[in-house]
Amino acid sequence: MASSTLIPEILAPVGNMLKLKVAVMYGADAVYLAGPRFGLRYAADNFSEEQLREACVFAHQHGVKVFVTLNAFLFDEDMHDLPAFVAFLQEIDVDAVIVSDAGVARVVREHSSLNIHVSTQSSTLNTWSARFWAQLGAKRVVLGRETSLAAAKAVREGSGLEVEMFVHGSMCMAFSGNCTISNYTAGRDSNRGGCSHSCRYEYGLFDQSGHNYGEGHFMSSKDLNALRLIPQFVQAGIDSFKIEGRMKSALYVATTVQAYRHARDAACGRLSPVTHNNLDDLPNRGYTEASLIQAAGTESIALQKKDQAVFDMAGYVLDTNDQSQMAVFLNHPVEKGQRLELLSPAGENVPVQTGKIIDVRGRLVDRGNPNSVVLLPRPEGASAFMVLRLQHAS
Repeated sequence: MASSTLIPEILAPVGNMLKLKVAVMYGADAVYLAGPRFGLRYAADNFSEEQLREACVFAHQHGVKVFVTLNAFLFDEDMHDLPAFVAFLQEIDVDAVIVSDAGVARVVREHSSLNIHVSTQSSTLNTWSARFWAQLGAKRVVLGRETSLAAAKAVREGSGLEVEMFVHGSMCMAFSGNCTISNYTAGRDSNRGGCSHSCRYEYGLFDQSGHNYGEGHFMSSKDLNALRLIPQFVQAGIDSFKIEGRMKSALYVATTVQAYRHARDAACGRLSPVTHNNLDDLPNRGYTEASLIQAAGTESIALQKKDQAVFDMAGYVLDTNDQSQMAVFLNHPVEKGQRLELLSPAGENVPVQTGKIIDVRGRLVDRGNPNSVVLLPRPEGASAFMVLRLQHAS
């Protein structure tokens, strides 16, 4: 049964090792990622087998779970190497695998004792479907993004499975992400890791006589933002709050994990409600609550082009051994005197002074270049893998 005392999990997307460490630093309880095969984001950096091993060690040292995606749509020829990979995932102590196919679930059961989470790609929308997956040994279902909170509560209570729901990120115009537009527009299979986001393009709208009704982003959804509804998620007993975005930046990971961690903790009585969050500072197509309360309508369509970022990622902290200085890896050029902010896991945006930039040779410089390491004054509380941001140039 749903319980208001449940402390739901904050589940973060990590496309590489840096993003994993950032997610852990900002308070994620679990992360999801992909190995070199079988996942749905082959354009992400993803993890080699050795990196998967390293990821599990680092995450588990910090009390964070690791879930690996096996949710691409697979054919027979893809299945031959799956048993060995599943056995490897068990060996390195992965906490769960995310599957969309009953055959993959069977392979996981026969070759490991790994926990099985059912991907949103499986379009699980009702209690009967969830019970089917329970019979196949699943522990959790990731409900389709068409599901309301009320329906999710019913699935949880009626199936006995854990329920995971998306709370933030990109939305797909197709049902539960089962789309083939990229197959035809770009020759890339959306359901085998090749989505090129063709729905985000601008299209013309014509009738049969050829009359042009104009051009626009008719198939592009606004981004999901459920921050306001987090108390209702807690009351519904949702077990895991999932953030979309394995291909997005480390600044995105830090910002979203920070915001939803605080909202979750406030809803569970651990913190006072947060009056400010940085979600509007991220690139977005406008925000929607999708179908969480009522079925999404035309107001959820993002007719305008993608918004620009308010802030860019300046870099991240590498080391803080010196009490007065911190070593920062720069992703963006930083000029002397430019305003930087350290995104604190505690919820504050801490100013970072740039009047004194020191390069790795110990020289004062007027500019730090991308892909370089500089020393900057260390604000109180700065730690490794905290993210720095700067105002986006207009």
